[in-house]
Amino acid sequence: MNHGPRLDAAVQVVFDAPAQCRRIAFGRYHDGMNATFRAVLSPCTGVCTLGEDGLCLGCHRTGDEIAAWATLGDAARLHFMMQVLPARALLRGVEDD
Repeated sequence: MNHGPRLDAAVQVVFDAPAQCRRIAFGRYHDGMNATFRAVLSPCTGVCTLGEDGLCLGCHRTGDEIAAWATLGDAARLHFMMQVLPARALLRGVEDD
């Protein structure tokens, strides 16, 4: 059963991502009695504070986006991490590390 990109492919995406997106969380998937692990990309920086504009000061996601993150597919997460969140960071005047 294929659960998305292999770990090494996910790790490569992380290294190619903007600095604020270089974080991996690990998810666990159950297939009957077997459990497999796979990487789940996350832009979380551990700041977890919403600013006056409603965006997290660390990752630039809205509260609703943070809450829904675990339900998004890999393509949606990558779209956010590679396009949406870096654009928001630029609008806020935040530069990559």
